[in-house]
Amino acid sequence: MMNILQLKKEITEVIDAHKKKFPAVSLNSIAKKAGRSEATLRKILSLENQCKPRPDTLLNLMMVILQKRDVQSVLTESPGLIGEYLNRSFPIFSIPPRTNINAKIDNEITDREGFFIVWLAGAKSGTHRDEIKNLMGEFGEQRLDELIACEALTVEENGSIRTVDENPYISPDVSKKFIGEFFRFWKIDQMAEGNNIMYGILESISDECRNEVIKILSEPSLKIRELVHEPKTYGNKKIISLIYDEYLGQL
Repeated sequence: MMNILQLKKEITEVIDAHKKKFPAVSLNSIAKKAGRSEATLRKILSLENQCKPRPDTLLNLMMVILQKRDVQSVLTESPGLIGEYLNRSFPIFSIPPRTNINAKIDNEITDREGFFIVWLAGAKSGTHRDEIKNLMGEFGEQRLDELIACEALTVEENGSIRTVDENPYISPDVSKKFIGEFFRFWKIDQMAEGNNIMYGILESISDECRNEVIKILSEPSLKIRELVHEPKTYGNKKIISLIYDEYLGQL
C-alpha cells in the first residue's frame, strides 16, 4: 500500500526544487499552468489531508515541473513514489518501447501492399496466399512472392505465411507512411450489426479532459493487449486497434 504521507512529501520536495531553480515562479503560477487552482495544489501538499491526489492532477503538475508534454517521458522521469503512482495510474504508457525492428522487413516495405502483407503475416495465425489474393489481387500475390524471396517472410509446411521474426515491430517512420490505409478496412456500414467496434471521434477538448480520456482508455487498452496475446485466444480473425492523439505521438 502506498505511503500517502511520503508521496506528499516527495511532491513538496519536487515543487520546492522547481521554485528554487526558478525563483520568480509562485505556487499559484505552477497551479495555473497545471490547470488547477492554488487551493487544490495546497490541498495536495497538506500533510493533514490524507487523500491521494488525483492521478490526472499529479500528471499535469509533473508536466509543468519537468517541462514536458509527452506522457511516457513524464512517467519515466518522475522520481520515487510520484513515478510509481503515475505508472500505476497510467499503465499503458509504462510499457517500454519495442525495439525488435527487423531492418530487412523495414527496408522491403515500400508500398501499402507490402505493409499490409507484413502486418497480416505478423499476426499469431499468420496469413495465407488465398487471403492475400482475395484482398489485393494478383499484384498482392506478386508482392508476397517478393517478400518471401528476400526472406522477409517464411512459408510453413501447412502453407501458413509468417514474418521471420515473431510479432515484428515495424518502425514508426515506415508505419506513419501507410497507417491511413488501415481505414480501407473500416466496414462502417456494418457497425449496426456489431461487426465493427471501431469508433472515430474528433473534438476540441481541454488538457484536463484529454488527461481524463487517457485515464479512461489506459486500463481497457492494457487489458485488450494482454488478452490478445494469451495463447488461448489464438484464432484466424484479425483485429485492428488504433488510438491516436497528438498528445500520444505524431503519426
